[in-house]
Amino acid sequence: MQIFDIASIGTSLTAGTGASKSWHRDLEASLMVGKKSRVRTYNFGIAGGYSSDGLAVYPRVAALRPKVVLLEFLMNDCLLVYNTSRANMVSMISGIKAASPASAIYLMTMNPTRGSSSSATQRSALPTFNAIYRELAPLMSVGIIDTYDGWSAATLSDIPDGVHPTDVANRTYLVPRIAEVLAPLIT
Repeated sequence: MQIFDIASIGTSLTAGTGASKSWHRDLEASLMVGKKSRVRTYNFGIAGGYSSDGLAVYPRVAALRPKVVLLEFLMNDCLLVYNTSRANMVSMISGIKAASPASAIYLMTMNPTRGSSSSATQRSALPTFNAIYRELAPLMSVGIIDTYDGWSAATLSDIPDGVHPTDVANRTYLVPRIAEVLAPLIT
């Protein structure tokens, strides 16, 4: 049996925290339906992480030589300077490509914020920062899994602290979109 490895690097949205454990097991299950390959995920999410933290982690991810690398940092990076976030992502993408050229890289936009908690309201620049990934994907010849707009029906009960979706919300809005993009790559 072939193994299809997926490694993800990102914030607490990847690591799993708050109302959500992690969406990785749900993604594995979704991607294995009707496939011969076994899907295995590696979660390098960092609670409270920024793209600058990803710069320290990506060499470990690249060393695994996964079929796919998923990158998401915008939920926290939107608290930083736009150009810093962009430069960090360029460095990460370039480093992964150099160390693991066969790995397909996907940038991921995640959920919007909900409600009026300070965690949610201080991230008002998130829609603007999503443009970084939308711009970088074609420029750096990597993929994008843009889930942000797919969360339009999500309510505060789906994202109770304003930032972190529940497991049910991730199964409803996030995992299907990732699976839609990655399933054709798996035999």
